[in-house]
Amino acid sequence: MVLAPIHARAVTTIALINENFSTGTGVVTGTTWSHNGLNWVWSNVTGSVAPNGTEVYDSSGSTARGMPTTHGGFEVFSQTSGSEPVAGSIWQVAVSVVLPTNHPTIWDGNTISFDMGYRTAISSSSAFYLVNITDNRVITSSAITGSVGSWKNYAFNPIFTSADAGDTVQLIWKDAAAASAPRGSGLEVGAVVFNTVPEPSALSLLAVGLGGLALVRRRRS
Repeated sequence: MVLAPIHARAVTTIALINENFSTGTGVVTGTTWSHNGLNWVWSNVTGSVAPNGTEVYDSSGSTARGMPTTHGGFEVFSQTSGSEPVAGSIWQVAVSVVLPTNHPTIWDGNTISFDMGYRTAISSSSAFYLVNITDNRVITSSAITGSVGSWKNYAFNPIFTSADAGDTVQLIWKDAAAASAPRGSGLEVGAVVFNTVPEPSALSLLAVGLGGLALVRRRRS
């Protein structure tokens, strides 16, 4: 028996989100900021005060906000007049993407990363979620911590199954309006990257090929 050679297929990475906010551009319509084909939507989760202001700033704002100088950021806040926020409400920013339909049984090599910072106040309600909204399932969740004026990078490796293929997922950041602090939002986000690997790795294919070769050899012996 002549065995066909094993051809390892290269890993294909798809960038679902690659937003560093460095230009500070985009269109704000109501409670949605649109840029690079994505809609970043902010909304009220609990409490009586919904977020009613946003800032999208480029890298020139890095000194004032303590962010890395290579990118800008996105901030949402609640206020009644001027720059004074209102306490007692929790709100979120969410952006949705559709996962690829080409997949192995378990996806490996997926990455999500972003920078998170605080302008004038920190909320204990700060958290990040990756949610499959097609079937209402939380894939990843994590509390967000930090300090005023100091940005921190967060990185995750979510695992998707075949049931997630083609579904819509949301990246969600939650926080609470702070009291007695000008624009006291803790919700400042920058450099959001979401990469997925929808095809099996060359190593996985090689393992399958070697397994088949061993089976053939056992049968011949």
